[in-house]
Amino acid sequence: MPDFKILESALLDIRFPIARYHLVFVVTKDIHFNGYSGSAIRGAFGHALRASSCMLNTDESNNNEECRTCPYQDCCTYRKVFEPKLPSGQVLQKFSKIPVPYVIEAPVSSKSTYKRGEKFSFNIVLCGRALEDFLNIIDALRSAMSKDIGHGRAEFESIYLVEQSGRMESVYSEKTFSIKSHESLIRLFPLTSVSRVKLSFITPLRIQDNSRIIKPDEITARTLLITLLRRVDLILKFHCDIDLKLPFKEISELLNNVEIKCEMAFKDWERFSNRQNQRMKLGGYVGNVYLSNLPGFMMPLIQLGEYLHVGKNAVFGLGSYRIYLV
Repeated sequence: MPDFKILESALLDIRFPIARYHLVFVVTKDIHFNGYSGSAIRGAFGHALRASSCMLNTDESNNNEECRTCPYQDCCTYRKVFEPKLPSGQVLQKFSKIPVPYVIEAPVSSKSTYKRGEKFSFNIVLCGRALEDFLNIIDALRSAMSKDIGHGRAEFESIYLVEQSGRMESVYSEKTFSIKSHESLIRLFPLTSVSRVKLSFITPLRIQDNSRIIKPDEITARTLLITLLRRVDLILKFHCDIDLKLPFKEISELLNNVEIKCEMAFKDWERFSNRQNQRMKLGGYVGNVYLSNLPGFMMPLIQLGEYLHVGKNAVFGLGSYRIYLV
């Protein structure tokens, strides 16, 4: 059996290249979101980042097949952020794709219309190599919002680094209209004396089994936590050059001893897919999940999940939770 104390100690020593930013815009033309705004933001962001990154600068470059055969893909910001390529010699086992190194955290309110003059804001979490392309990513988001978002437009006003305490530090200089130098690293807190926590899901949790969303009374602690660990492990390994070498077999056996209690309700969300020209269901479960008898090494990994989310459609902001000690 691996020494999990060593793993826990290692996790607490690492400074992870992960940061959450809060972007604020002023609406210049009324915005109306046709469903969940996180999907619209991601779509507009993708189009803008591809347009600004493409070195071919041709109409054909908007074709996915052209991107896959492009000779410049290794240095393309769009490719690295939206369609990361598996490094040579690496195997994903049963995973079909590498998770992307960002998460859009859109407003969770039911508000869908923003009038001219109102402010609209959202968060974006960036990991590892995405932070290296920080300026290109922020420029693409500014461009996307100023051109067409929800049939409207918005102009960039400011950007903040959301610190681990929740405090927001401005990283935008109004004098020079530029981004200030800042530290984009997080450190996890030791919570070794805690064996019971509450995860409060504020956006729908979608864990799938054979293309079916698992109901709360079917979710086991092992299923939830292994789903989280797989995502955390892949993002750290492929985007942050941090290989935790997690012993999943032994961890899986250990997690069978963790107790779980779910107090969740179904929340039906939708997004509109421009590619498929139809509404797509994003429904899942929100509410509280109580976990007891947690092994100590799990607490740092659960803290990472507050940034990286868990479950299907995490990139849109689904599977977002907050940790409470109970």
